[in-house]
Parts: sequence; C-alpha cells; structure tokens
Amino acid sequence: VSAPQFQDVPVPAGFRIIDLHHESHSLSLDKYRFGAYRYLGSGTVDSAVSYALARLPQHAWQLIERDGQGTDAQRLVFEREDYRVEYRVRRQESRTLIDVDIRTHARPIAKG
Repeated sequence: VSAPQFQDVPVPAGFRIIDLHHESHSLSLDKYRFGAYRYLGSGTVDSAVSYALARLPQHAWQLIERDGQGTDAQRLVFEREDYRVEYRVRRQESRTLIDVDIRTHARPIAKG
C-alpha cells in the first residue's frame, strides 16, 4: 500500500498531501480502488468545498450527500459507477484540512 493519488479525485491547488506517518495511502487492483488521503493547506473551508463541487462533476462524480454547509466542518459524498468518494473539509487552527476517502462499493452476492 502506498499513496499514489487518483487523477479523477482532484484537490485544490495549494494543498499538500500529508504522508509523514502514513496518514495517506491507496491501493488499486483491477477495478478495486481504495484511498485515504489527508491534505493540508491555507485555503478556506468554503473555497475547498466549492472547488470539489465544481471539479468532481467534471470527472463524472455525482453529489449524493452534503453536510455542514456554511460551517468550518463540511462533508461531501460523491458516487460514480462502482465507486464512492467522501470529502471531509475542516478548519484546524489556522489551516484547512481535507480528508478524502475513495472506496469501491461492495456488490451483493448473487444467489443462484
């Protein structure tokens, strides 16, 4: 497991990935994708959320859930095909922290 970033899950310019203590990691095997990333930057929570709301649909992600609108701790959930990505954006001291999790949906077991 390492931390290569998925190109279809963008983050705003000015945010850097945090991986000093393995806070960020990812795995991709065939159609299975797993990623947990932490980014730190100086942008505001609202600007980071606005960026995600504008950019993820350009990669065919569809917003399905939004929490905390207008606060210093917001959560966005997007889906596309077999995948789900969750953005959690919050203010931490004088910086903004973005946690991005991407997962492949579990499929029901076919009965037969």
